[in-house]
Amino acid sequence: MAWDPIRDPINYYKLNNVRCPGVSLIGDPADAKRNWEQQKSMGFSGAFLRYTGDGLAEFSMTTYLWEPVQFDQWRDFAKMLLPAPTGKKPDALLIWHPLLVLEPNNITKVVVTSAPTPVGNQQSLYTFTTKFTQFRVPKAASAKPAKAPGAPEPTPEELAMFAQNQLNDALILQITTSAGRK
Repeated sequence: MAWDPIRDPINYYKLNNVRCPGVSLIGDPADAKRNWEQQKSMGFSGAFLRYTGDGLAEFSMTTYLWEPVQFDQWRDFAKMLLPAPTGKKPDALLIWHPLLVLEPNNITKVVVTSAPTPVGNQQSLYTFTTKFTQFRVPKAASAKPAKAPGAPEPTPEELAMFAQNQLNDALILQITTSAGRK
């Protein structure tokens, strides 16, 4: 049986298989982004679209602490969050929360983009918000969408004009770039 967030709520996450103390909630939605490049041509309305791959999800986790033992546990847990990355290829952290690992997100590795700072109130409830960005090794992904049903095919003349405009755009870019080097 699949996980049911209503019957079995999970209010914590794990980093490198270590459970975060207190109660944690996903703050910003972890959207599964898709990147599209618009290929426009001068003198034409609209554009061709080229899929350039999935983007990286950005989200936050807010942790609530209210007992002394939670603060002791947080000090150890925060050691994974606080050091700034070093080297050209800093290590990503393994993350687990059922909403992150489900389709379409499939988020299993992250980097910390904003280290947590505490915010407290008079009822001794403290919050720590950490911002994460998904880590995923690049892989080839490029495609053009099929035409919409019922959409007219471009005529050979339109395709030729589009190709000529792309060549003109490239030539203009080359001329302006080389002129700037002189």
